[in-house]
Amino acid sequence: YTPYTPLREQVGKIKQYHAAVRMMHNPKTADEDKEVGEFLAEALAIFDGTRSHALRCDTLNSLGMLKQTKKLYGDATHYFRRAVELRTQKLSSDRAGLAQAFVSLGNNLLKDQEPREQAAVRHREALPLLEAALEHYLAAFHPQHPKVSHGHAAIAEACGKLGEFSRAEEHLGYA
Repeated sequence: YTPYTPLREQVGKIKQYHAAVRMMHNPKTADEDKEVGEFLAEALAIFDGTRSHALRCDTLNSLGMLKQTKKLYGDATHYFRRAVELRTQKLSSDRAGLAQAFVSLGNNLLKDQEPREQAAVRHREALPLLEAALEHYLAAFHPQHPKVSHGHAAIAEACGKLGEFSRAEEHLGYA
């Protein structure tokens, strides 16, 4: 047991931020993946001992993104699901945060991954998540905000993969 202290939380923020910056600015640098993963795991361990639900969610999302870039989609799904659950239960008024959690999980489910024969099941699961993300983006931002456009594009992709081409075309018109 490690007691909570504001300094400890600041250390967690620094670790999460450092890892996120490395992932954004060095996305193809695989030799940093281990270090980034360690920073994120340490940050999550710190945040798990606090009431900083938003920081926990951001770190879970970053862990999911790291796994996704390594094509470990099952692991990514695990982290994204945890972020969705936590945001839904503890941070339901943060519409932008909810949108990010839903879109991360939905987009991950749209990725080409094994088992291939389960692709349609994943795509059907992704569509309502992406629709929820768009709803939250529209509540958090103005309709011309780029995130709203990304929400429409993700729904269009899901609809296209499900053979719902007229819906896909409709959302592409907003993307």
